[in-house]
Amino acid sequence: MKQMIESAFSFEMSKQQDDFSELFFYYVSGQDYLTNGKRLNDFLTTKNIVENQTRFMECLESVRIDDLSVFPKVKVSKEEVHKEKQNNVMIDMIKVPNKTRLSFFEGDSVSTEEIHLDRLNKEHVEAIFLTELCRQSCMVCVNNFLGENSDYYIIEEFKKFKNIVKRNEPVQIQVLPVVGNKRRGRGICVFVVFQGDVVCLTGFYQMIYTKRRDDV
Repeated sequence: MKQMIESAFSFEMSKQQDDFSELFFYYVSGQDYLTNGKRLNDFLTTKNIVENQTRFMECLESVRIDDLSVFPKVKVSKEEVHKEKQNNVMIDMIKVPNKTRLSFFEGDSVSTEEIHLDRLNKEHVEAIFLTELCRQSCMVCVNNFLGENSDYYIIEEFKKFKNIVKRNEPVQIQVLPVVGNKRRGRGICVFVVFQGDVVCLTGFYQMIYTKRRDDV
């Protein structure tokens, strides 16, 4: 299956299309709440989100970007990722103009002053750098998605390393927050790290969130 979201990027499913992947596409694209609102609300219950964390992660791997290089990049501030020094911010946000719940980031996987290792592998990036890249990307995405008048904390973290990340080459991070329509509950923030067309790392954070009333 290949569908287009306002021509900016394509959603390609290598596996056979089913109800879950269809609703995932509607959620990502922000489309079809008029005709599928009830199905989407049922899809976004805490129970369904938590039970299908791995499936959300697998579906996000199937989202392919046509060419992120054509979109402008915006600096992420140190405050957004809870740092004291701007030099420790490892990501830029990629501003895609299309309507989507996805966020996109470009990261320099070793540009930080706070992580020091006594030996660096010449061929690939160590996991500790990639973990910090994903943490920063998800933090910015979730804060923007939930709004300033909200709180959340992480209760579970999962990462699956698939391919090595080459040193001194940028990576792209796709991030998707998945929460229901209630003011409080459990949700996930799913992420995929690409280098070129290669999926290098996938994972998610499970969180408990509260949106205060003036944001509802």
